[in-house]
Amino acid sequence: MKAYQDVLTSVPGVSAWVLRRSRSTQHQRYLLHDRPECERTVEETTLTVTVFNQHEGGQGEASFTLFGADAPLARSQVEDAVFMASLQSNPAYALPEPAPMPAVEIRDPELSGDHRRVLDGIQERCFAAMAQEASAAGQPARLSAVEIFLDRIESEILTSAGVGASKEETSLLFDIVVLARDGDRESESHGEYNGRRLAQLNVEETVARHCRFARDTLKAELPATRKGPVVLTAGTFVPLLTPFKFATAGASLYRKMSPLVVGQPVLGDRPVTGDGLTLASDATLPFGVESTPFDQEGLALKSTGVIDAGVFRAVAASKQYAEYLGVAATGSWHNAVLKPGSTSLDELLDASTGPLYHIVDFSWLNPDTIRGSFSTEIRLAYEITPSGTRPIKGGSFAGNVYDAFATAHFAREMELRGDYHGPVGIRFEALQVTGSA
Repeated sequence: MKAYQDVLTSVPGVSAWVLRRSRSTQHQRYLLHDRPECERTVEETTLTVTVFNQHEGGQGEASFTLFGADAPLARSQVEDAVFMASLQSNPAYALPEPAPMPAVEIRDPELSGDHRRVLDGIQERCFAAMAQEASAAGQPARLSAVEIFLDRIESEILTSAGVGASKEETSLLFDIVVLARDGDRESESHGEYNGRRLAQLNVEETVARHCRFARDTLKAELPATRKGPVVLTAGTFVPLLTPFKFATAGASLYRKMSPLVVGQPVLGDRPVTGDGLTLASDATLPFGVESTPFDQEGLALKSTGVIDAGVFRAVAASKQYAEYLGVAATGSWHNAVLKPGSTSLDELLDASTGPLYHIVDFSWLNPDTIRGSFSTEIRLAYEITPSGTRPIKGGSFAGNVYDAFATAHFAREMELRGDYHGPVGIRFEALQVTGSA
């Protein structure tokens, strides 16, 4: 890094700079039906160079990436970046100053040893679980495909402000597609585990759940049109947090794309009849996918309570937007941590007072980040009534996240799912499902 630093400091017009080097090794294994299909290892070293240029009109920045462990940094590349940065006229801001970095658990020792042992173990567990499902009663289920990616990454950062830090991390992706057949009819269920720890991957439960979903999809019928209670589980509700994250981000507030005001309710004047929304951005969450001790400019990160009991308390802002807005630099959004409720999931699914829909899979769910509106197709759900439960699919699920969270009740059971930590399920009391008349 010293040689790169010498080049950067020798080029006129470089007012500040950031160097980020990453060395990654990814071991990939693909399973097809009842056998391994292929395996490969991908290694990559990259150096991302960000150059800042202050000029009369303000400040600009430009970045470029070098590939390879010994990639040289040419003076001409830096000069080109300075020229590109000089064409921008953003308000100037200073890079983060050196500060103690938090100790964040992002490396699993079990994923740092013999990668073949890890991949073999997951493969054997997957095949054993499928064999057990194949012998179970009901429509036969079979494995279509599995992808297993094991990543090990070493990163370091060096900045002109004096920040120097490094980190080691691991990650694991387990992606599975299961098929079920009944005569000439076939259905599938897709699941994905994305995390940092081997111990958090429950292969047997994942296989059993998606075999059940695939079988139930074969029997599912179109839901009846109804506006009423809806329970979301299996991570289906996580995208509904996106508009809150967008509206409380420093960049959105600075660009006037968010109407929220610190100290005011995030739901406006809507009456709240459910649990109050308490949402934090936590870069220090143990083994969260978005956990990291520092951000892309070397800011030491922490947990920030952004929304407390429905009130906007703190902006999720990088150093840049923190200076622009005159607030504390907390870092951009990382892991979303949602406060649980006091009700069990079984109680949320109680239909003794009336029927409800329990949704476990959507075809997609992408709420409008500004307005909060959403509309999507139900891929698999269950209609629960006092007389029993039946699988349903198709039809549309629509509403607005701000209206929905005014009536939300959160389960008290918690889960870590990728970059989300919070209740395993949420019940919304009045959402629209449109299906058969």
